[in-house]
Amino acid sequence: MPGNPFEEKPYVASDQTDPDTFNLTPCCCCLCACSHERVGNASCFGCFPIRCGIIFIAMFVFILALTLLIVTFFGLLNEYLPWWFTFVTLLLLVPLVVSASIAVYFFSKDKRSTRGKLRGAVIMSIISVFLWAVWQLIFYLAIYKRDFVYVGSGAANDDSNYVKWGKKQFIFTFLAEAFIIMGFLAYFVAVTSEYVNLMNAPHEAKNKEDEEAAAGNDK
Repeated sequence: MPGNPFEEKPYVASDQTDPDTFNLTPCCCCLCACSHERVGNASCFGCFPIRCGIIFIAMFVFILALTLLIVTFFGLLNEYLPWWFTFVTLLLLVPLVVSASIAVYFFSKDKRSTRGKLRGAVIMSIISVFLWAVWQLIFYLAIYKRDFVYVGSGAANDDSNYVKWGKKQFIFTFLAEAFIIMGFLAYFVAVTSEYVNLMNAPHEAKNKEDEEAAAGNDK
């Protein structure tokens, strides 16, 4: 008699996914494709597989863009800030929003085109955060005339709606945040570059061989 088509087959541990060549490693109650045969032992932060680092980088870019957009947008409710300050800030965050969309595209499929675009997305994120920090610095040093910075929303005459910061303290805080974010992003550029080079190496080697073969035939 034919066997039960719904009967589960005995589990056989495997080192690679099929048909791709992602290495499978145990993770809690499942197998995680956190590495690939092309990247070898390449790592991120010294101890994590580089592909795990790439996934984290894409998530970081997306969450960073979402956070800055929400914080900036709610600046429209701050009666101590002019509307055009928020508008200019949103314009400077456009490259970061584009980077977030590229990160989402990378989640859908890890391929040559999306890998290269992810590296560009990280670079655009650095540019956007830098412009954001410069604009904040210009506004609060040259345009904002109050001695204190009020963070919050609602009626300006209600102190419970706002947290009052000294101007120097506020500037130091957001500059520190910007430098920390850009420092991480600069490291992420190196990680994504290494990942792109390793993953695309076979394709580039084949293209090089084809070009050399074509050049030999021309001779």
